Amino acid sequence: MLKFLLLCLNICVVSTNFSQNYRVRRQSPFADGVQPPSYLYESRRILATNAHRKTESNYMIVGPKLVRPSDIVSVWVTILNEQWAITNVAVSLFNQNDEIASNEERLIPNIPTAIIFQVPQNAPNGSYTIYVRGTLPDGDVVFYNETNVIFHAKSLSIFIQLDKPMYKNDQEVHFRCIPVYSDLRGYFSTVNVYIIGPMNNILRRWVNFQTSWGYVELSYKFASFIAFGTYSIRCEAQQSAAEKTFLVDFFLQKKIEVNVSLPFFINIESPTINGIITANYTTGRGVQGFVRLTVRLKSLDDSFEPAVNIIPVPDAPGPKLDYEYKRANFVIPMVDATREFGDLTNRELIFTATVYDPIWNETTNSSFLTSFYKTEYRIKFLNRQSGVFKPQMSYTANIAVLNGDQSRFRIADFDRSTTYVRVQTNFDTGLSLASIDYPIPDDSIIKHEFVIPNQNQTMYMSIRAELFVNKEFIQTAFIEQRSVRYRSRSQTYIQITTSTLEPRIDNYMIFTVNVSRYCPQVHYHIISASRIVYTDTIQMRDSRQQTVYVAVTRRMAPSAHILAYFVDVTGELVADVIHFHVNITSDTVALNLTINQRKDLTGNTVELLAYGPPQARVAFAGTEYAQYQLYGGNDFLEMDALIILHASPNYRFINIDQDGQVSAFAPRTSDGQHHVLLIIPSSSSRRIYIPIVPITAGKFDVTIEGITGIQRHIVPIEIEVVYEGITNQYSTSTLFSLEYTPRQMIEFDIIVPENFILPLRNYFLYIPGSPKATVYISGDVAGPYFWEGQDKELTSDNLIFKTVAAAEGALIGFASMVYDIIYLRQGHGAGGFDQDKLSQLLSKVNIEYNRLMAFYFDDGSDNGVHDGAFSNFGWKNETSVWLTSWVLIALKDATQAEWEQYDLFIDPRVRAKSSKWIITHQTNEGSWREHSHILDREKFQSLLHSNDTNLPLNLSLTAQAVIALKMNTDINGLIKDDMTDAIDRGRMWLEQYYHIIVDSFELAITTYALHICNSPEKDNAFNLLLKTQRTSADGIYWSNIDLPSNRIGYGTVTEHLLPKEESELEAHAIASTSFALLTYIFRAQILLGKPIVTWLQARRNFVAGWCSSYDSFFALRSLVNYAIRHGNTIQAYNLRVNISSSTSSSRNSEPISINNENIIDLKTYSLDPVHGRVFIDTYGVGYSLVQMIVTANVEYPELIRPIPYQGFDLSLNIHLSQKYNFSYLIYEPCVTWLPNPIKSHRSGWSIFTIEIPTGYTIEERFLKDLVGFGIVRNLRDA
Repeated sequence: MLKFLLLCLNICVVSTNFSQNYRVRRQSPFADGVQPPSYLYESRRILATNAHRKTESNYMIVGPKLVRPSDIVSVWVTILNEQWAITNVAVSLFNQNDEIASNEERLIPNIPTAIIFQVPQNAPNGSYTIYVRGTLPDGDVVFYNETNVIFHAKSLSIFIQLDKPMYKNDQEVHFRCIPVYSDLRGYFSTVNVYIIGPMNNILRRWVNFQTSWGYVELSYKFASFIAFGTYSIRCEAQQSAAEKTFLVDFFLQKKIEVNVSLPFFINIESPTINGIITANYTTGRGVQGFVRLTVRLKSLDDSFEPAVNIIPVPDAPGPKLDYEYKRANFVIPMVDATREFGDLTNRELIFTATVYDPIWNETTNSSFLTSFYKTEYRIKFLNRQSGVFKPQMSYTANIAVLNGDQSRFRIADFDRSTTYVRVQTNFDTGLSLASIDYPIPDDSIIKHEFVIPNQNQTMYMSIRAELFVNKEFIQTAFIEQRSVRYRSRSQTYIQITTSTLEPRIDNYMIFTVNVSRYCPQVHYHIISASRIVYTDTIQMRDSRQQTVYVAVTRRMAPSAHILAYFVDVTGELVADVIHFHVNITSDTVALNLTINQRKDLTGNTVELLAYGPPQARVAFAGTEYAQYQLYGGNDFLEMDALIILHASPNYRFINIDQDGQVSAFAPRTSDGQHHVLLIIPSSSSRRIYIPIVPITAGKFDVTIEGITGIQRHIVPIEIEVVYEGITNQYSTSTLFSLEYTPRQMIEFDIIVPENFILPLRNYFLYIPGSPKATVYISGDVAGPYFWEGQDKELTSDNLIFKTVAAAEGALIGFASMVYDIIYLRQGHGAGGFDQDKLSQLLSKVNIEYNRLMAFYFDDGSDNGVHDGAFSNFGWKNETSVWLTSWVLIALKDATQAEWEQYDLFIDPRVRAKSSKWIITHQTNEGSWREHSHILDREKFQSLLHSNDTNLPLNLSLTAQAVIALKMNTDINGLIKDDMTDAIDRGRMWLEQYYHIIVDSFELAITTYALHICNSPEKDNAFNLLLKTQRTSADGIYWSNIDLPSNRIGYGTVTEHLLPKEESELEAHAIASTSFALLTYIFRAQILLGKPIVTWLQARRNFVAGWCSSYDSFFALRSLVNYAIRHGNTIQAYNLRVNISSSTSSSRNSEPISINNENIIDLKTYSLDPVHGRVFIDTYGVGYSLVQMIVTANVEYPELIRPIPYQGFDLSLNIHLSQKYNFSYLIYEPCVTWLPNPIKSHRSGWSIFTIEIPTGYTIEERFLKDLVGFGIVRNLRDA
């Protein structure tokens, strides 16, 4: 539809006796700053005019039919009545009765004049009208008009581009958002961009991002484990928005990749079906094996989705074609396929190739779907099936010749002299034009152009096109177009045409106007996107045809139409319009390109420099030389290659003896470079093995070099060599407090003895060279912060050294980085922390947030009963109150207004829906119970039961749910009242039963919950908590049993600290003590909490973690809160730490300095040799956490460090495959739960790590099958 408004009104005389008092003067409704009364608005539709009766038109108004915010609207008015020498014309845009914009101009006759006004950017939706009124200088209203227009809130078109159509985990999404105006001009302002997950939650957002180049280019990094499904990118600018979806799917790399290649469409008249099967290893090398090809007919009702549906095995029942091949290509006779499956017209076949590799004993398959069609031809009119013609004017019909599948007809395959299209033109009066045979051009488009005869009786016309191949008429290839005559009362017509085939900006476009009856002038407007961009008048100069040149501007892009019209002497408006597209590339823009082939002086980087005018856009496309060599004229030849192993002091080359034999314990080795000369045939590859033996431990590079006649390539590969045996780890940790003491000294004992072998016995106490000892020094009481460096994220792997793919693993990494950043922003670390570091760290937090949201549900399935819940393993039927409330606490702590403008935005809808889900699972009595498996039975199995109902009280779970809801009361909406009610009912449940609690953790978390809720029983609960505290040499703690403190030895003048012993229920005690410390902080008893802080820091088992994820989470949370609130006691840090070893030759090393500028940096000190003692001398002002981690490998079971208690009975049977040279290992682990510590009939969730020998590996897809197919009972992830 042409979105413009064309108005032509015949004004007639209306006799009136209106007095001057009721005449609407100029000031209403267009007076500046004057708002007329409402009754004058209503009367504007019935205004009388003093126009004279005449047959000619008095005025012409052309305006837009569509308006948008920020639009500059042009309303063109032409006064045709020459008696109105001066006419004041006012134009207003109304939204109902509210004037939105207006303007006024003074017009003279026969000159089109634009009255321009701008729509406000914040214009609201509504019912819009354009009101035009003309008045003479004496105030008489000579005409008025009010017309409805469409208001479109979308003022921009936004295009979103992605670098891939599909992604997988651990990849980075690169995308662009390109907002443009309707004329394709760039939008230079701000946009909002959102990454939306498959659960419709916002994962990342950029607010008010500046489009410096007219677009924004952003990226988003996926975590190692994410939610799979349909993601979307949403871009908002002004009142416009666009959204683009993309798929993120689960993908596991196979050892062998099989590909079946055929044409997508095959003609059933083809004698054979040809295809190619390729099978390659992940290294790119081809597979040498066997292939079995199975062909099946696809049912019309089935869908072909190999990623979702299981491919049928070759031996499955049903009609099929079965072939055995030892080659890569296959040929199937078409007669065999039709004999087995019948007529294949418009049917589809599935080709499945099953490849077997006897070397690796691997079988992999792949499928391909191809369709069959029958040869058919079609003819189609490119304009419309019906049209309109005008007598004495030219008429053009474009006819396309197509194949049956809508592809272009290939005339090159036929005889051009005998293949043509016959076009016949007939009229309803019996007149017929001579038929024309058009040869078919290469583009298969025929242009049929002729002049309509001048016959007043002609009303209908038909054009029939027929295809002839080899002079034979094709029965299915004909079409007919019927047209009707343009209706004109005065038999007057106008036609505008153009001879410019491809309009381009900054060039001219030629238009030709033809009229059937002479007129003095023709007006025309060029309209694009409902905007009048150009207007002019053509003087006919006693002629019925004139040509005009118009400059093509960017405002006409991407398409426009020209409207030409004149008013006939009879008063009829005669008009015509044509549409044209505009090429926005300009051939007048000069660009200079410079190629710098030596950008980095190596020749590996080429720099392209383009110079052009402002806002010019340049795109580069490059092709690799290796791909360029595949073009025509180039062939693969045999190649000689020299492979070189570079020499290194870290490894030696193993020489192979006769018959390929080598001794595993005493191989014959050699130093220096080693060369291997290869002859590689064309289109093939070779695999060679370079055996080496490492002679040093740790990480080092193995350098391989390849040389051919034309190129040289060097690849360094980093490998890590570790010692054999089981690693024993010992942790020693203490907090130095120099707030009131100027100096403290202590010794750490290194438990590894100097002699690794027992005298007179061939018995190693540890593997020589394996011991390592490192001292870690961090400032303040909450450290260390980002202990592996601020360029590496924190995960469960480096916090508690457990690879956890469940939600707990994501949560502990996410929360640890959040709390570290909170300290770095609010604690003493703020002095050495800037905005760039904040943005860098928040980007890493956002990745872990993305991984955490993989376990979140909000898809509306199952009537929405799981919406808002979290599941520890991503199983919808195992959503957890314990986990959801825990995550809700972390999300609230991560919701920082300052961080939202950087890289971390916590969607408030996630917190709201999670809170709602928790509320819906509250019992009528006010408590919460876990409706799925209890994952942490040590702390959250109910130890108490009601005396009345004998039902479990679930006090710890209820307390955590109350804490989570109370922390998130800032959520707005209808849920706020429900949250208040749920919190009150939960608080009353805790108040009713807290006094009978006997478990330390249950009492600590309940006391903290009562304080959070400001319960009247909080002081009584706190007093009860004080009565259950325990004291040791390390400080104050809460536990169900006495835990041993760090042992102290007295072998020298000063005491020395021995490594911490692991204890029973240690994680339980750490979590209990953490909640007790949070209660002290809430009560503002900071100084009384210092012994608790000292005990917590002394219980570290790892550099940045304690025992498990839950206790590490709340221990870090409590310490960070304590450090922030206790930070004002020391205004300026000035601490020196002297570290020396009893075995070190130099005991006076440079002291380590800790101040406000470097307090956030972790300092390390490595010890060598590893035995003896470490002397630590601290002096100055401040707090410092000093830890020492000692590791040593042992190879005898009795030397493995004993565990505090036996929770599981684990047996492991290992079978060596007698086939394939013992290349396969079969593990049969059996695990039995021993409910000694917590007296439960079943365990919570546990992690079992089974190490495999060097050189063996297992594909992850096999591990996923163990879980997905239920092969191992209760296994949730592997």
